[in-house]
Amino acid sequence: MISDKKNTEKIGLFTQANREAWNEAMPRHQSVKKEYWDEQFKKPGRHILFMRNILLS
Repeated sequence: MISDKKNTEKIGLFTQANREAWNEAMPRHQSVKKEYWDEQFKKPGRHILFMRNILLS
């Protein structure tokens, strides 16, 4: 059985790798969808929530 400390370390490494991949991909996603989100934001009743630079709709 993996100890809690080793498990936590592995989760930390996975989390960091995931963060780095997300930080690389997100600018590309934003540039592709910029016009779409700008139009969506102008529509009445449309809600857009920003959390830690992550766009949720």
